Amino acid sequence: DECVTFHSEIGGARGVARALAIDGDRGLDGASGGNVWIGMHDAEEVIVLDGLTLAERARVPTPGFQPYAATFDAWGTLWLLDRDGLLARIDRGATPLEAVILEAPLPCFLFYSLAVDDDGRVLLTGFSCDDAVRYDPIAERWDVIPTEASPRGIAWRAPHAWMSHTGGLL
Repeated sequence: DECVTFHSEIGGARGVARALAIDGDRGLDGASGGNVWIGMHDAEEVIVLDGLTLAERARVPTPGFQPYAATFDAWGTLWLLDRDGLLARIDRGATPLEAVILEAPLPCFLFYSLAVDDDGRVLLTGFSCDDAVRYDPIAERWDVIPTEASPRGIAWRAPHAWMSHTGGLL
């Protein structure tokens, strides 16, 4: 198909590429876009590929953390979630790259989707407790936001967070 620009095999046979985010470094035109960050669920690592060549730039181990979803904030921090109530961040400007893993201090949660608002707060959904969660990395504070049952996807477009639910609600 002429729409496919690149094809690259990553990880091992059981790596399970699950999370995906693009940084703002550069793109296929060499001026904008970014590098590709892939969270390998079962392999417990993040692989960084060059956005122009798909050459591997780095591997970031995430022991005990299985990346399920990913997004960047406006300051270049990659945020990832693990479905078992863990959140991780990787500062793409750090040397060496390192995943900092945070455990949500919540009595019940199964993370599913994430987004970042304009102030850098991480918004998370999960469907085991029928709540959404907001994590403020500056205040290091977790807030539970009651919502309709089974929240799944979440997106941020100022001034609103948009959330989809299993029962067909938005």
